[in-house]
Amino acid sequence: MRRATLGGMSAVQANNRSSLAPSRLSGIADKRQSYAPARKSSVGGDLSRRSSVFGRGGTAKTDPRPIDSKKYFHESIKRVIAYLTEHQYDRTISLKMLTTPTTKDFQFVLEFLLRGIDPNYALDPTKAKFEDEVIGVFKALGYPFEIRKQALYTVGSPHSWPALVATLTWLIDLLEYSEEVLARKADDCFDADLTFKIFFDYLAKAYGHFLDGEDDSPELDDELSMVFESRNGQVKSEIAQLSDANAELRAQLHALRSAPSPLEHASRQNDDLQSDLGKFKKLVSQMAQHEAQLSAKVGERSADLRGTHDELDAVSAEVESLRAQLAVQELSPADVLRMNGERNRLEGELKALIGAKDEKTSAVLAAEVDASRAADSVSALLLEYANRATKLGLLPESAPHAHGRRLGCELVAAPRGSAGSAKVLSIDLLETLKPALAELKTTFTAQLRDSQAELLKLQDQVDRSEQAKQDKEDEIGSLERKAAKLEAIFASEKETLYADVDELGRRSEKKLAEALELRSQLAARRGAAQHALEALQADAEGSRRAFERERDDLYSGLIRTLDRLMGHKEQIRDKLQSALAAGQFAHGAVAAT
Repeated sequence: MRRATLGGMSAVQANNRSSLAPSRLSGIADKRQSYAPARKSSVGGDLSRRSSVFGRGGTAKTDPRPIDSKKYFHESIKRVIAYLTEHQYDRTISLKMLTTPTTKDFQFVLEFLLRGIDPNYALDPTKAKFEDEVIGVFKALGYPFEIRKQALYTVGSPHSWPALVATLTWLIDLLEYSEEVLARKADDCFDADLTFKIFFDYLAKAYGHFLDGEDDSPELDDELSMVFESRNGQVKSEIAQLSDANAELRAQLHALRSAPSPLEHASRQNDDLQSDLGKFKKLVSQMAQHEAQLSAKVGERSADLRGTHDELDAVSAEVESLRAQLAVQELSPADVLRMNGERNRLEGELKALIGAKDEKTSAVLAAEVDASRAADSVSALLLEYANRATKLGLLPESAPHAHGRRLGCELVAAPRGSAGSAKVLSIDLLETLKPALAELKTTFTAQLRDSQAELLKLQDQVDRSEQAKQDKEDEIGSLERKAAKLEAIFASEKETLYADVDELGRRSEKKLAEALELRSQLAARRGAAQHALEALQADAEGSRRAFERERDDLYSGLIRTLDRLMGHKEQIRDKLQSALAAGQFAHGAVAAT
Protein backbone atom coordinates (compact mmCIF):
# COMPACT_ATOMS: atom_id res chain seq x y z
CA MET A 1 0.00 0.00 0.00
CA ARG A 2 1.54 3.32 -1.12
CA ARG A 3 1.36 6.51 0.82
CA ALA A 4 0.13 8.30 -2.29
CA THR A 5 -3.13 6.27 -2.26
CA LEU A 6 -4.21 8.06 0.92
CA GLY A 7 -3.89 11.52 -0.57
CA GLY A 8 -5.91 13.36 -3.12
CA MET A 9 -8.37 15.07 -0.73
CA SER A 10 -7.97 18.35 1.06
CA ALA A 11 -8.44 18.83 4.77
CA VAL A 12 -11.54 20.91 4.11
CA GLN A 13 -13.13 18.10 2.07
CA ALA A 14 -12.27 15.58 4.76
CA ASN A 15 -13.87 17.71 7.43
CA ASN A 16 -17.06 18.04 5.40
CA ARG A 17 -17.64 14.24 5.31
CA SER A 18 -18.66 11.71 7.93
CA SER A 19 -15.43 9.93 8.86
CA LEU A 20 -14.56 6.73 10.69
CA ALA A 21 -11.38 8.23 12.17
CA PRO A 22 -11.13 8.29 15.98
CA SER A 23 -11.28 12.11 16.18
CA ARG A 24 -14.49 12.26 14.11
CA LEU A 25 -16.69 9.46 15.50
CA SER A 26 -19.63 11.72 16.28
CA GLY A 27 -21.28 11.09 12.91
CA ILE A 28 -21.37 7.33 13.48
CA ALA A 29 -22.30 7.63 17.10
CA ASP A 30 -25.38 9.64 16.14
CA LYS A 31 -26.58 6.77 13.96
CA ARG A 32 -26.35 4.11 16.64
CA GLN A 33 -28.98 3.48 19.27
CA SER A 34 -27.90 4.62 22.71
CA TYR A 35 -28.90 2.72 25.84
CA ALA A 36 -27.30 5.11 28.32
CA PRO A 37 -29.72 6.71 30.81
CA ALA A 38 -29.11 10.27 29.55
CA ARG A 39 -32.36 11.80 30.78
CA LYS A 40 -35.90 11.01 31.80
CA SER A 41 -38.31 10.95 28.91
CA SER A 42 -41.99 10.41 28.32
CA VAL A 43 -43.28 7.32 26.52
CA GLY A 44 -45.99 9.34 24.83
CA GLY A 45 -43.55 11.85 23.38
CA ASP A 46 -40.91 9.27 22.56
CA LEU A 47 -43.31 6.97 20.71
CA SER A 48 -44.67 9.70 18.47
CA ARG A 49 -41.67 8.85 16.29
CA ARG A 50 -42.44 5.07 16.34
CA SER A 51 -45.50 5.18 14.14
CA SER A 52 -43.96 2.79 11.61
CA VAL A 53 -43.78 0.03 14.24
CA PHE A 54 -46.55 0.68 16.73
CA GLY A 55 -49.11 2.58 14.66
CA ARG A 56 -51.25 5.57 15.58
CA GLY A 57 -54.13 5.77 17.96
CA GLY A 58 -57.57 5.65 16.41
CA THR A 59 -61.13 6.12 17.45
CA ALA A 60 -62.47 3.86 20.19
CA LYS A 61 -64.28 0.77 19.00
CA THR A 62 -65.84 -2.36 20.45
CA ASP A 63 -63.30 -4.84 21.83
CA PRO A 64 -63.84 -8.24 20.09
CA ARG A 65 -61.79 -10.15 22.68
CA PRO A 66 -63.72 -12.32 25.20
CA ILE A 67 -62.70 -10.16 28.16
CA ASP A 68 -65.58 -11.39 30.35
CA SER A 69 -64.58 -15.04 29.84
CA LYS A 70 -62.92 -16.55 32.92
CA LYS A 71 -60.84 -18.86 30.74
CA TYR A 72 -59.50 -15.95 28.69
CA PHE A 73 -58.89 -13.95 31.88
CA HIS A 74 -56.80 -16.72 33.52
CA GLU A 75 -54.86 -17.41 30.30
CA SER A 76 -54.05 -13.69 30.01
CA ILE A 77 -52.79 -13.57 33.61
CA LYS A 78 -50.58 -16.63 33.01
CA ARG A 79 -49.17 -15.00 29.91
CA VAL A 80 -48.35 -11.77 31.80
CA ILE A 81 -46.61 -13.82 34.52
CA ALA A 82 -44.63 -15.79 31.93
CA TYR A 83 -43.44 -12.62 30.18
CA LEU A 84 -42.47 -10.90 33.43
CA THR A 85 -40.59 -13.98 34.64
CA GLU A 86 -38.77 -14.40 31.33
CA HIS A 87 -37.65 -10.75 31.35
CA GLN A 88 -36.42 -10.76 34.99
CA TYR A 89 -39.18 -8.78 36.69
CA ASP A 90 -37.60 -7.33 39.84
CA ARG A 91 -40.60 -7.76 42.15
CA THR A 92 -42.63 -10.63 43.57
CA ILE A 93 -45.19 -11.97 41.12
CA SER A 94 -47.79 -14.73 41.55
CA LEU A 95 -51.11 -15.88 40.15
CA LYS A 96 -52.93 -14.91 43.34
CA MET A 97 -51.42 -11.42 43.34
CA LEU A 98 -52.42 -10.74 39.72
CA THR A 99 -55.93 -12.12 40.23
CA THR A 100 -56.82 -9.30 42.66
CA PRO A 101 -53.95 -6.77 42.49
CA THR A 102 -53.60 -3.42 44.18
CA THR A 103 -53.09 -0.15 42.31
CA LYS A 104 -49.39 -0.22 43.28
CA ASP A 105 -48.97 -3.72 41.82
CA PHE A 106 -50.54 -2.58 38.56
CA GLN A 107 -48.30 0.51 38.48
CA PHE A 108 -45.15 -1.57 39.00
CA VAL A 109 -46.08 -4.09 36.27
CA LEU A 110 -47.08 -1.37 33.79
CA GLU A 111 -43.92 0.64 34.46
CA PHE A 112 -41.76 -2.46 33.93
CA LEU A 113 -43.45 -3.23 30.59
CA LEU A 114 -43.18 0.38 29.36
CA ARG A 115 -39.46 0.35 30.12
CA GLY A 116 -39.18 -2.29 27.43
CA ILE A 117 -40.01 0.55 25.02
CA ASP A 118 -38.26 3.43 26.81
CA PRO A 119 -35.60 2.30 29.37
CA ASN A 120 -35.78 5.70 31.12
CA TYR A 121 -39.54 5.75 31.58
CA ALA A 122 -41.05 6.19 35.05
CA LEU A 123 -44.70 6.64 35.99
CA ASP A 124 -45.68 9.79 37.83
CA PRO A 125 -46.09 8.69 41.48
CA THR A 126 -48.78 11.28 42.19
CA LYS A 127 -52.28 9.83 42.22
CA ALA A 128 -53.76 12.86 40.45
CA LYS A 129 -51.76 12.33 37.24
CA PHE A 130 -51.50 8.54 37.12
CA GLU A 131 -54.80 7.85 35.31
CA ASP A 132 -54.33 10.63 32.75
CA GLU A 133 -50.74 9.55 32.05
CA VAL A 134 -51.71 5.88 31.49
CA ILE A 135 -54.51 6.84 29.11
CA GLY A 136 -52.18 9.20 27.23
CA VAL A 137 -49.44 6.56 26.96
CA PHE A 138 -51.75 3.93 25.46
CA LYS A 139 -53.21 6.47 23.03
CA ALA A 140 -49.67 7.30 21.89
CA LEU A 141 -48.95 3.58 21.47
CA GLY A 142 -52.04 3.22 19.28
CA TYR A 143 -54.18 1.09 21.61
CA PRO A 144 -57.41 0.69 19.60
CA PHE A 145 -59.84 0.48 22.52
CA GLU A 146 -60.96 2.90 25.19
CA ILE A 147 -59.48 2.76 28.68
CA ARG A 148 -61.92 4.14 31.22
CA LYS A 149 -60.50 6.34 33.93
CA GLN A 150 -62.92 4.75 36.44
CA ALA A 151 -61.23 1.36 35.81
CA LEU A 152 -57.87 2.89 36.80
CA TYR A 153 -59.40 4.18 40.06
CA THR A 154 -60.54 0.62 41.00
CA VAL A 155 -57.83 -1.59 39.51
CA GLY A 156 -58.48 -4.87 41.33
CA SER A 157 -62.29 -4.87 41.10
CA PRO A 158 -63.96 -7.71 39.13
CA HIS A 159 -65.57 -5.33 36.62
CA SER A 160 -62.38 -3.34 35.89
CA TRP A 161 -59.43 -5.74 36.15
CA PRO A 162 -60.22 -8.07 33.15
CA ALA A 163 -60.14 -5.11 30.72
CA LEU A 164 -56.82 -3.90 32.19
CA VAL A 165 -55.35 -7.42 31.92
CA ALA A 166 -56.33 -7.42 28.23
CA THR A 167 -54.52 -4.07 27.93
CA LEU A 168 -51.35 -5.60 29.43
CA THR A 169 -51.49 -8.58 27.02
CA TRP A 170 -51.79 -6.15 24.09
CA LEU A 171 -48.71 -4.31 25.35
CA ILE A 172 -46.84 -7.64 25.65
CA ASP A 173 -47.75 -8.46 22.03
CA LEU A 174 -46.29 -5.09 21.05
CA LEU A 175 -43.04 -5.74 22.94
CA GLU A 176 -42.61 -9.26 21.53
CA TYR A 177 -43.12 -7.95 18.01
CA SER A 178 -40.51 -5.22 18.59
CA GLU A 179 -38.01 -7.79 19.96
CA GLU A 180 -38.54 -10.01 16.92
CA VAL A 181 -37.96 -7.11 14.51
CA LEU A 182 -34.76 -6.05 16.29
CA ALA A 183 -33.48 -9.65 16.35
CA ARG A 184 -34.01 -10.00 12.59
CA LYS A 185 -32.23 -6.72 11.92
CA ALA A 186 -29.26 -7.91 14.02
CA ASP A 187 -29.10 -11.16 12.02
CA ASP A 188 -29.14 -9.22 8.73
CA CYS A 189 -26.17 -7.08 9.84
CA PHE A 190 -23.96 -10.04 10.84
CA ASP A 191 -22.33 -10.56 7.45
CA ALA A 192 -21.85 -6.83 6.89
CA ASP A 193 -20.12 -6.44 10.27
CA LEU A 194 -17.81 -9.38 9.49
CA THR A 195 -16.71 -7.86 6.17
CA PHE A 196 -16.20 -4.46 7.80
CA LYS A 197 -14.03 -6.02 10.51
CA ILE A 198 -11.87 -7.78 7.93
CA PHE A 199 -11.25 -4.50 6.11
CA PHE A 200 -10.68 -2.55 9.30
CA ASP A 201 -8.15 -5.14 10.45
CA TYR A 202 -6.39 -4.81 7.12
CA LEU A 203 -6.33 -0.99 7.33
CA ALA A 204 -5.10 -1.04 10.92
CA LYS A 205 -2.19 -3.34 10.04
CA ALA A 206 -1.39 -1.31 6.91
CA TYR A 207 -1.41 1.90 8.94
CA GLY A 208 1.03 0.31 11.39
CA HIS A 209 3.38 -0.52 8.50
CA PHE A 210 2.98 3.03 7.22
CA LEU A 211 3.96 4.50 10.59
CA ASP A 212 7.00 2.22 10.56
CA GLY A 213 8.06 3.78 7.26
CA GLU A 214 6.95 0.92 4.99
CA ASP A 215 4.99 2.50 2.14
CA ASP A 216 4.40 -0.89 0.49
CA SER A 217 2.93 -3.92 2.28
CA PRO A 218 2.39 -6.57 -0.41
CA GLU A 219 2.07 -9.37 2.15
CA LEU A 220 -1.04 -7.68 3.59
CA ASP A 221 -2.47 -7.16 0.11
CA ASP A 222 -1.83 -10.82 -0.73
CA GLU A 223 -3.42 -11.95 2.54
CA LEU A 224 -6.55 -9.84 1.94
CA SER A 225 -6.70 -11.02 -1.66
CA MET A 226 -6.48 -14.67 -0.55
CA VAL A 227 -9.27 -14.14 1.99
CA PHE A 228 -11.65 -12.69 -0.55
CA GLU A 229 -10.63 -15.12 -3.27
CA SER A 230 -11.49 -17.92 -0.86
CA ARG A 231 -14.84 -16.35 -0.03
CA ASN A 232 -15.52 -15.66 -3.70
CA GLY A 233 -14.71 -19.28 -4.50
CA GLN A 234 -17.16 -20.44 -1.87
CA VAL A 235 -19.81 -18.10 -3.22
CA LYS A 236 -19.21 -19.30 -6.78
CA SER A 237 -19.43 -22.92 -5.64
CA GLU A 238 -22.69 -22.20 -3.84
CA ILE A 239 -24.02 -20.36 -6.89
CA ALA A 240 -23.12 -23.33 -9.10
CA GLN A 241 -24.86 -25.73 -6.72
CA LEU A 242 -27.91 -23.50 -6.55
CA SER A 243 -27.93 -23.20 -10.34
CA ASP A 244 -27.91 -26.99 -10.65
CA ALA A 245 -30.67 -27.23 -8.07
CA ASN A 246 -32.69 -24.59 -9.92
CA ALA A 247 -32.24 -26.47 -13.19
CA GLU A 248 -33.42 -29.67 -11.54
CA LEU A 249 -36.41 -27.88 -10.04
CA ARG A 250 -37.27 -26.36 -13.42
CA ALA A 251 -37.14 -29.83 -14.95
CA GLN A 252 -39.45 -31.15 -12.26
CA LEU A 253 -41.78 -28.18 -12.79
CA HIS A 254 -41.82 -28.83 -16.53
CA ALA A 255 -42.55 -32.50 -15.92
CA LEU A 256 -45.42 -31.60 -13.62
CA ARG A 257 -46.84 -29.13 -16.12
CA SER A 258 -46.56 -31.58 -19.01
CA ALA A 259 -48.19 -34.39 -16.99
CA PRO A 260 -51.91 -35.08 -17.49
CA SER A 261 -54.25 -32.69 -15.77
CA PRO A 262 -55.47 -33.88 -12.35
CA LEU A 263 -58.94 -32.68 -13.35
CA GLU A 264 -59.00 -35.01 -16.35
CA HIS A 265 -57.82 -37.92 -14.23
CA ALA A 266 -60.46 -37.11 -11.61
CA SER A 267 -63.13 -36.86 -14.34
CA ARG A 268 -62.20 -40.28 -15.71
CA GLN A 269 -62.20 -41.71 -12.22
CA ASN A 270 -65.61 -40.11 -11.61
CA ASP A 271 -66.95 -41.73 -14.80
CA ASP A 272 -65.59 -45.08 -13.66
CA LEU A 273 -67.19 -44.66 -10.27
CA GLN A 274 -70.51 -43.71 -11.87
CA SER A 275 -70.30 -46.85 -14.00
CA ASP A 276 -69.53 -48.92 -10.92
CA LEU A 277 -72.45 -47.27 -9.15
CA GLY A 278 -74.77 -48.39 -11.95
CA LYS A 279 -73.40 -51.90 -11.70
CA PHE A 280 -73.88 -51.93 -7.96
CA LYS A 281 -77.46 -50.72 -8.36
CA LYS A 282 -78.03 -53.51 -10.87
CA LEU A 283 -76.49 -55.99 -8.42
CA VAL A 284 -78.77 -54.69 -5.66
CA SER A 285 -81.77 -55.15 -7.97
CA GLN A 286 -80.66 -58.73 -8.69
CA MET A 287 -80.27 -59.39 -4.98
CA ALA A 288 -83.80 -58.00 -4.42
CA GLN A 289 -85.15 -60.34 -7.12
CA HIS A 290 -83.27 -63.23 -5.55
CA GLU A 291 -84.75 -62.32 -2.18
CA ALA A 292 -88.24 -62.24 -3.74
CA GLN A 293 -87.64 -65.70 -5.27
CA LEU A 294 -86.54 -67.06 -1.91
CA SER A 295 -89.62 -65.52 -0.29
CA ALA A 296 -91.82 -67.20 -2.94
CA LYS A 297 -90.10 -70.52 -2.25
CA VAL A 298 -90.72 -70.10 1.46
CA GLY A 299 -94.39 -69.36 0.70
CA GLU A 300 -94.65 -72.49 -1.46
CA ARG A 301 -93.04 -74.60 1.24
CA SER A 302 -95.42 -73.13 3.80
CA ALA A 303 -98.42 -73.97 1.59
CA ASP A 304 -97.10 -77.53 1.17
CA LEU A 305 -96.68 -77.76 4.92
CA ARG A 306 -100.26 -76.58 5.50
CA GLY A 307 -101.52 -79.15 2.92
CA THR A 308 -99.60 -81.88 4.71
CA HIS A 309 -101.13 -80.82 8.01
CA ASP A 310 -104.61 -80.92 6.40
CA GLU A 311 -103.93 -84.41 5.08
CA LEU A 312 -102.71 -85.44 8.51
CA ASP A 313 -105.89 -84.07 10.08
CA ALA A 314 -108.01 -85.96 7.54
CA VAL A 315 -106.14 -89.20 8.24
CA SER A 316 -106.52 -88.62 11.97
CA ALA A 317 -110.26 -88.08 11.52
CA GLU A 318 -110.48 -91.24 9.45
CA VAL A 319 -108.62 -93.15 12.15
CA GLU A 320 -111.02 -91.89 14.80
CA SER A 321 -113.94 -92.87 12.58
CA LEU A 322 -112.52 -96.35 12.16
CA ARG A 323 -111.99 -96.64 15.88
CA ALA A 324 -115.60 -95.69 16.44
CA GLN A 325 -116.70 -98.32 13.95
CA LEU A 326 -114.49 -100.86 15.66
CA ALA A 327 -116.01 -99.98 18.97
CA VAL A 328 -119.54 -100.92 17.80
CA GLN A 329 -118.51 -104.00 15.84
CA GLU A 330 -118.73 -107.44 17.33
CA LEU A 331 -115.40 -109.07 16.76
CA SER A 332 -113.81 -112.22 17.88
CA PRO A 333 -110.57 -112.11 19.85
CA ALA A 334 -108.71 -113.35 16.80
CA ASP A 335 -110.14 -110.51 14.68
CA VAL A 336 -109.19 -107.99 17.35
CA LEU A 337 -105.64 -109.26 17.47
CA ARG A 338 -105.40 -109.24 13.69
CA MET A 339 -106.79 -105.74 13.44
CA ASN A 340 -104.51 -104.45 16.24
CA GLY A 341 -101.54 -105.90 14.45
CA GLU A 342 -102.66 -104.30 11.18
CA ARG A 343 -103.17 -101.00 12.97
CA ASN A 344 -99.74 -101.11 14.56
CA ARG A 345 -98.20 -101.90 11.21
CA LEU A 346 -100.03 -99.02 9.51
CA GLU A 347 -99.13 -96.62 12.34
CA GLY A 348 -95.47 -97.61 12.04
CA GLU A 349 -95.51 -97.02 8.28
CA LEU A 350 -97.28 -93.68 8.84
CA LYS A 351 -94.68 -92.58 11.38
CA ALA A 352 -91.88 -93.64 9.04
CA LEU A 353 -93.45 -91.68 6.17
CA ILE A 354 -93.94 -88.60 8.37
CA GLY A 355 -90.31 -88.80 9.59
CA ALA A 356 -89.04 -89.16 6.04
CA LYS A 357 -91.17 -86.21 4.98
CA ASP A 358 -89.86 -84.04 7.85
CA GLU A 359 -86.27 -84.97 7.01
CA LYS A 360 -86.83 -84.08 3.36
CA THR A 361 -88.41 -80.76 4.33
CA SER A 362 -85.56 -79.91 6.75
CA ALA A 363 -82.96 -80.82 4.15
CA VAL A 364 -84.66 -78.62 1.54
CA LEU A 365 -84.88 -75.66 3.95
CA ALA A 366 -81.23 -76.09 5.04
CA ALA A 367 -80.14 -76.26 1.42
CA GLU A 368 -82.05 -73.08 0.61
CA VAL A 369 -80.52 -71.27 3.63
CA ASP A 370 -77.02 -72.44 2.65
CA ALA A 371 -77.64 -71.33 -0.91
CA SER A 372 -78.80 -67.89 0.28
CA ARG A 373 -75.72 -67.50 2.52
CA ALA A 374 -73.44 -68.62 -0.27
CA ALA A 375 -75.07 -66.10 -2.61
CA ASP A 376 -74.56 -63.32 -0.03
CA SER A 377 -70.90 -64.29 0.43
CA VAL A 378 -70.36 -64.37 -3.32
CA SER A 379 -72.06 -60.96 -3.66
CA ALA A 380 -69.79 -59.47 -0.97
CA LEU A 381 -66.72 -60.94 -2.67
CA LEU A 382 -67.88 -59.58 -6.03
CA LEU A 383 -68.39 -56.13 -4.48
CA GLU A 384 -64.89 -56.21 -2.96
CA TYR A 385 -63.51 -57.39 -6.30
CA ALA A 386 -65.24 -54.48 -8.08
CA ASN A 387 -63.75 -51.94 -5.63
CA ARG A 388 -60.22 -53.29 -5.88
CA ALA A 389 -60.44 -53.77 -9.65
CA THR A 390 -61.51 -50.13 -10.01
CA LYS A 391 -58.55 -48.95 -7.90
CA LEU A 392 -56.20 -51.18 -9.94
CA GLY A 393 -57.53 -49.86 -13.24
CA LEU A 394 -59.27 -53.06 -14.41
CA LEU A 395 -62.80 -51.66 -14.41
CA PRO A 396 -64.54 -50.50 -16.54
CA GLU A 397 -63.50 -51.51 -20.05
CA SER A 398 -62.00 -48.02 -20.63
CA ALA A 399 -59.69 -48.36 -17.59
CA PRO A 400 -55.95 -48.09 -18.32
CA HIS A 401 -55.19 -51.74 -17.43
CA ALA A 402 -58.35 -53.31 -18.86
CA HIS A 403 -57.18 -52.89 -22.49
CA GLY A 404 -60.77 -53.03 -23.71
CA ARG A 405 -61.53 -56.35 -22.02
CA ARG A 406 -64.73 -56.94 -20.07
CA LEU A 407 -63.39 -57.96 -16.66
CA GLY A 408 -66.48 -57.19 -14.59
CA CYS A 409 -67.85 -60.15 -12.64
CA GLU A 410 -71.52 -60.39 -11.68
CA LEU A 411 -73.72 -63.00 -10.02
CA VAL A 412 -76.08 -64.67 -12.50
CA ALA A 413 -79.32 -66.02 -10.99
CA ALA A 414 -79.76 -69.71 -11.94
CA PRO A 415 -83.16 -70.71 -13.40
CA ARG A 416 -85.60 -72.32 -10.98
CA GLY A 417 -85.10 -76.08 -10.89
CA SER A 418 -81.73 -75.97 -12.76
CA ALA A 419 -78.90 -78.35 -11.95
CA GLY A 420 -76.17 -77.42 -9.48
CA SER A 421 -73.57 -77.12 -12.26
CA ALA A 422 -75.41 -74.24 -13.92
CA LYS A 423 -73.39 -71.05 -14.55
CA VAL A 424 -73.62 -68.53 -11.65
CA LEU A 425 -70.88 -65.94 -12.67
CA SER A 426 -70.85 -63.69 -15.74
CA ILE A 427 -67.13 -64.33 -16.47
CA ASP A 428 -64.83 -67.35 -16.59
CA LEU A 429 -62.43 -66.98 -13.68
CA LEU A 430 -59.71 -69.33 -14.96
CA GLU A 431 -59.77 -68.47 -18.65
CA THR A 432 -60.30 -64.69 -18.52
CA LEU A 433 -59.90 -63.11 -15.08
CA LYS A 434 -56.87 -64.98 -13.71
CA PRO A 435 -54.60 -64.22 -16.75
CA ALA A 436 -55.58 -60.53 -16.57
CA LEU A 437 -54.72 -60.37 -12.87
CA ALA A 438 -51.39 -62.13 -13.46
CA GLU A 439 -50.54 -59.61 -16.19
CA LEU A 440 -51.45 -56.72 -13.87
CA LYS A 441 -49.31 -58.19 -11.09
CA THR A 442 -46.30 -58.32 -13.44
CA THR A 443 -46.86 -54.69 -14.48
CA PHE A 444 -47.22 -53.45 -10.92
CA THR A 445 -44.14 -55.39 -9.81
CA ALA A 446 -42.06 -53.63 -12.46
CA GLN A 447 -43.51 -50.27 -11.47
CA LEU A 448 -42.75 -51.02 -7.82
CA ARG A 449 -39.12 -51.73 -8.64
CA ASP A 450 -38.88 -48.46 -10.59
CA SER A 451 -40.55 -46.54 -7.76
CA GLN A 452 -38.18 -48.05 -5.20
CA ALA A 453 -35.20 -47.04 -7.33
CA GLU A 454 -36.58 -43.50 -7.66
CA LEU A 455 -37.20 -43.41 -3.90
CA LEU A 456 -33.59 -44.36 -3.26
CA LYS A 457 -32.43 -41.56 -5.56
CA LEU A 458 -34.64 -39.02 -3.79
CA GLN A 459 -33.46 -40.26 -0.39
CA ASP A 460 -29.88 -39.84 -1.55
CA GLN A 461 -30.66 -36.27 -2.64
CA VAL A 462 -32.23 -35.55 0.76
CA ASP A 463 -29.15 -36.99 2.52
CA ARG A 464 -26.89 -34.79 0.42
CA SER A 465 -29.03 -31.76 1.21
CA GLU A 466 -28.91 -32.55 4.93
CA GLN A 467 -25.14 -32.94 4.73
CA ALA A 468 -24.84 -29.62 2.89
CA LYS A 469 -27.05 -28.01 5.52
CA GLN A 470 -24.83 -29.42 8.31
CA ASP A 471 -21.73 -28.16 6.49
CA LYS A 472 -23.28 -24.69 6.25
CA GLU A 473 -24.14 -24.75 9.95
CA ASP A 474 -20.56 -25.75 10.79
CA GLU A 475 -19.29 -22.99 8.53
CA ILE A 476 -21.56 -20.45 10.24
CA GLY A 477 -20.26 -21.59 13.63
CA SER A 478 -16.68 -21.20 12.42
CA LEU A 479 -17.45 -17.74 11.04
CA GLU A 480 -19.03 -16.75 14.35
CA ARG A 481 -15.90 -17.83 16.22
CA LYS A 482 -13.72 -15.96 13.73
CA ALA A 483 -15.96 -12.92 14.11
CA ALA A 484 -15.48 -12.98 17.88
CA LYS A 485 -11.70 -13.18 17.43
CA LEU A 486 -11.74 -10.38 14.84
CA GLU A 487 -13.89 -8.26 17.12
CA ALA A 488 -11.37 -8.66 19.92
CA ILE A 489 -8.53 -7.79 17.53
CA PHE A 490 -10.54 -4.84 16.27
CA ALA A 491 -11.04 -3.53 19.79
CA SER A 492 -7.35 -3.94 20.58
CA GLU A 493 -6.25 -2.27 17.34
CA LYS A 494 -8.76 0.53 17.88
CA GLU A 495 -7.39 1.22 21.35
CA THR A 496 -3.85 1.16 19.94
CA LEU A 497 -4.86 3.56 17.17
CA TYR A 498 -6.50 5.90 19.68
CA ALA A 499 -3.35 5.78 21.81
CA ASP A 500 -1.14 6.59 18.78
CA VAL A 501 -3.29 9.55 17.81
CA ASP A 502 -3.29 10.83 21.39
CA GLU A 503 0.49 10.43 21.50
CA LEU A 504 0.85 12.40 18.26
CA GLY A 505 -1.35 15.13 19.71
CA ARG A 506 0.69 15.27 22.89
CA ARG A 507 3.93 15.46 20.88
CA SER A 508 2.51 18.28 18.79
CA GLU A 509 1.38 20.18 21.84
CA LYS A 510 4.75 19.56 23.47
CA LYS A 511 6.59 20.93 20.42
CA LEU A 512 4.34 23.97 20.36
CA ALA A 513 4.90 24.52 24.09
CA GLU A 514 8.66 24.20 23.62
CA ALA A 515 8.58 26.72 20.80
CA LEU A 516 6.57 29.19 22.89
CA GLU A 517 8.91 28.68 25.84
CA LEU A 518 11.93 29.19 23.60
CA ARG A 519 10.40 32.37 22.20
CA SER A 520 9.80 33.75 25.69
CA GLN A 521 13.38 32.93 26.76
CA LEU A 522 14.87 34.62 23.70
CA ALA A 523 12.73 37.73 24.02
CA ALA A 524 15.40 39.29 26.23
CA ARG A 525 18.06 38.69 23.58
CA ARG A 526 16.40 40.23 20.55
CA GLY A 527 19.59 41.51 19.04
CA ALA A 528 21.76 38.87 17.48
CA ALA A 529 19.43 35.98 18.38
CA GLN A 530 16.34 37.46 16.63
CA HIS A 531 17.01 35.67 13.33
CA ALA A 532 17.61 32.34 15.11
CA LEU A 533 14.35 32.74 17.07
CA GLU A 534 12.36 33.47 13.92
CA ALA A 535 13.93 30.44 12.21
CA LEU A 536 12.99 28.19 15.11
CA GLN A 537 9.43 29.56 15.16
CA ALA A 538 9.11 29.05 11.44
CA ASP A 539 10.45 25.50 11.77
CA ALA A 540 8.03 24.70 14.60
CA GLU A 541 5.10 26.18 12.71
CA GLY A 542 6.10 24.32 9.54
CA SER A 543 6.37 21.06 11.47
CA ARG A 544 2.93 21.62 12.99
CA ARG A 545 1.34 22.42 9.62
CA ALA A 546 3.11 19.50 7.95
CA PHE A 547 1.84 17.20 10.70
CA GLU A 548 -1.70 18.54 10.31
CA ARG A 549 -1.56 18.18 6.52
CA GLU A 550 -0.22 14.66 6.84
CA ARG A 551 -2.93 13.79 9.38
CA ASP A 552 -5.67 15.28 7.18
CA ASP A 553 -4.33 13.42 4.14
CA LEU A 554 -4.29 10.20 6.14
CA TYR A 555 -7.88 10.73 7.33
CA SER A 556 -9.13 11.62 3.86
CA GLY A 557 -7.42 8.59 2.31
CA LEU A 558 -8.84 6.37 5.03
CA ILE A 559 -12.33 7.75 4.36
CA ARG A 560 -12.04 7.20 0.61
CA THR A 561 -10.72 3.67 1.09
CA LEU A 562 -13.48 2.80 3.55
CA ASP A 563 -16.11 4.19 1.17
CA ARG A 564 -14.81 1.92 -1.58
CA LEU A 565 -14.67 -1.02 0.76
CA MET A 566 -18.23 -0.42 1.99
CA GLY A 567 -19.48 -0.32 -1.61
CA HIS A 568 -17.69 -3.59 -2.37
CA LYS A 569 -19.09 -5.04 0.86
CA GLU A 570 -22.66 -4.13 -0.15
CA GLN A 571 -22.21 -5.89 -3.51
CA ILE A 572 -20.86 -9.03 -1.84
CA ARG A 573 -23.66 -9.01 0.76
CA ASP A 574 -26.33 -8.70 -1.98
CA LYS A 575 -24.81 -11.64 -3.88
CA LEU A 576 -24.58 -13.74 -0.71
CA GLN A 577 -28.18 -12.97 0.25
CA SER A 578 -29.39 -13.91 -3.24
CA ALA A 579 -27.41 -17.14 -3.14
CA LEU A 580 -28.62 -17.97 0.38
CA ALA A 581 -32.27 -17.31 -0.56
CA ALA A 582 -31.94 -19.53 -3.62
CA GLY A 583 -30.29 -22.25 -1.53
CA GLN A 584 -33.05 -22.15 1.07
CA PHE A 585 -35.67 -22.35 -1.67
CA ALA A 586 -33.94 -25.34 -3.25
CA HIS A 587 -33.52 -27.08 0.11
CA GLY A 588 -37.20 -26.53 0.91
CA ALA A 589 -38.21 -27.94 -2.46
CA VAL A 590 -36.03 -31.03 -2.00
CA ALA A 591 -37.35 -31.54 1.52
CA ALA A 592 -40.92 -31.25 0.22
CA THR A 593 -40.30 -33.98 -2.35
